[in-house]
Amino acid sequence: LDGPQDPDKNFCGPTFNDAAAVCSRETNCRTGLNEECPEGEYCWSFIPDCDIKNMPTPAPTISFSPTPAPSPKPQTDIPTAPRPTDSPITKDDIRNFFFCGNDWMDA
Repeated sequence: LDGPQDPDKNFCGPTFNDAAAVCSRETNCRTGLNEECPEGEYCWSFIPDCDIKNMPTPAPTISFSPTPAPSPKPQTDIPTAPRPTDSPITKDDIRNFFFCGNDWMDA
């Protein structure tokens, strides 16, 4: 079949029976297009008992090469913040004694 079908049930093979016999994650042709298959093979859809969702996932690869060690000190300078500015009013300014509220306790 040439065209999109159920992408989880599309597999490459020279014949429908061959595609059914070797269906695997490697032979899956998600687009449903023959161009996705090796030369001489076609993309077949709706193969019984071939559904990529029911196939085991590939085993994870193991890398034996070590990862780089952390650097002995930070590679960038620690940023410094500017000094806080002084208050625009002094501690004895009358505006320091005005508060909003319904009564003294609320304010």
